[in-house]
Amino acid sequence: MLSITQELIEHLHASDSKEQPPALAGSYINVILKCGDVKDAEALLPVFLEKPSHFYRTQLLPILGMFGTNAIAQGLLENCFATNQLKADMPEELLHVLGQLRYEPAIDMLSSYALSDTSGYYPSKYAVLGLLHFPCEGYEQQIEAAIRNTFGKNLFNEFVPSLVCKLKNRDALLPILYEQGVTVCSTDCNAGLLLGFALSGVEGANYIRKALFDPAWEADATGTGTAYWASKSMQYTGVSFEELYAAIKQEDNPDKLDYQLRVFESLLSRRLESVEEPLRLEHSKSKESFTTLYELLFRWATPNRQNNILDLAEKVDREQDFYLLEKVLLQKVEEECLLKVIRL
Repeated sequence: MLSITQELIEHLHASDSKEQPPALAGSYINVILKCGDVKDAEALLPVFLEKPSHFYRTQLLPILGMFGTNAIAQGLLENCFATNQLKADMPEELLHVLGQLRYEPAIDMLSSYALSDTSGYYPSKYAVLGLLHFPCEGYEQQIEAAIRNTFGKNLFNEFVPSLVCKLKNRDALLPILYEQGVTVCSTDCNAGLLLGFALSGVEGANYIRKALFDPAWEADATGTGTAYWASKSMQYTGVSFEELYAAIKQEDNPDKLDYQLRVFESLLSRRLESVEEPLRLEHSKSKESFTTLYELLFRWATPNRQNNILDLAEKVDREQDFYLLEKVLLQKVEEECLLKVIRL
């Protein structure tokens, strides 16, 4: 167990008598997510179960989801659920964690929350994210019916369409879902569409490529979660920032260039901020390190000439955004190097 995990436990217990800034616990948790293992999850399970409905303890769930075991999943199910339902005041994120841990006794419950119109936004969202960790054999008809039920609607349980990746006939549904995203679906409600494309193989990756620079999708929107899930979708499909940057460098239209740079900056910012992995995929297709990204975007052609993304940004008065981004990216490069040293 990491020493920082013990410090986090002490910090949380101290917070019971004196409120502490939530971001401080979040910093401890981010370090554990980067460097921890199953021992940290085992140590934090009883701490979570002391007050599972308290916000500070809910922050521990990403650690349990990333490093947990079947035993941890069973402990969560026994303490936080009754008759295949969340107990009162339990955080909906628990549904997600049971899926991350691939706890098979929870599949029926997850499908019930994920596919019901009456579940509510957050129970449906976290149940869908949990269900994505299973093959979903035997649930295909229910999944397709739930997806088709979103057609023609502006708002719906946002993450239901992401389950299209579990269907054998998904190639027939993907173009319909893309058209829904362009014409009908609110940009407050399109994250599940993007995630569904990202998990649907080569055909889905092509729709991700189309959506990222299509203004109808507002892939730069941070308030609705679209930018976060668009960035994750790039990671899951292997669509690289190098690929997007190459396309941006070919753009001559100032309005389109402005939009593409805005999207690029937003997606990269989400990548820099992200620590938690919402899906425990066996293999993430993203191979770009922060060092690689820095060299790609901010290299100089000669000692006296930039010829990098700052020159493009200057054309549309966005250079300040990228100066700030450069500073953050350099910090992540240093952090990346430090983690390599720690893991030696």
